[in-house]
Amino acid sequence: MGAVKDKKEFETIEEYIEFLRHFASYLFAEEYVTDNDILEIGCGNGYGSYHLSEYARSVTAIDMSKENIHYCANHYSKDNLRYMVTDGTNLPFHENSFDCVISFQVIEHIDPENVTLYIEGIKKVLKDKGILILTTPNKKLRLLPFQKPWNEEHMVEYDKKSFEKLLSQYFTNFNIFGVVGSKKILKIELNRVKQSYFNVYIYRPLTKLAKKFWKTSKNNKTPTKTKISSKK
Repeated sequence: MGAVKDKKEFETIEEYIEFLRHFASYLFAEEYVTDNDILEIGCGNGYGSYHLSEYARSVTAIDMSKENIHYCANHYSKDNLRYMVTDGTNLPFHENSFDCVISFQVIEHIDPENVTLYIEGIKKVLKDKGILILTTPNKKLRLLPFQKPWNEEHMVEYDKKSFEKLLSQYFTNFNIFGVVGSKKILKIELNRVKQSYFNVYIYRPLTKLAKKFWKTSKNNKTPTKTKISSKK
């Protein structure tokens, strides 16, 4: 099975564009993984790990989901590719084990209190002069000002400035790039992820407030006792 999927495999153009955007990260990583020992944190369904194994000396791909790892092993196996069920904030590897660590669309899922464990763990297993490649959604393309992530699995989302501030706490040498497409593709992607001002600032807050009020009123409502008397 190849890593690159055909457009016909996707139900909508939005799903296909999302795949291409994610796969672009693996294409970018090719030159950094060639003939090297690689760790991927958060391998998902494994197609990207499989693609990089075509270039790398070895790939160790980890994910917290047993279901994901089971799928990977059954659909994207290779002699130089090893899958493991492991938490990305508690890496079980020796120091200086990998030439390159990649972790795509993962850091936004990590509680901010555990980000230090995540990054320090990566630094520990990286060899001297090793390379870390991270990707994360740009909240400026997805969220309105002061809006919390609409994806319930995202603990926090970053823009360039906040991501740069985070990385500068751990690294002295890093670069930040963006993944972009044509104007047509960008418009489709923005329609998929961008929220309207009315929904974010008016409709949703009022809906939450109404639900909270209704629940409180329902809980505080006392049963009415009815006394029935009959004349003799």
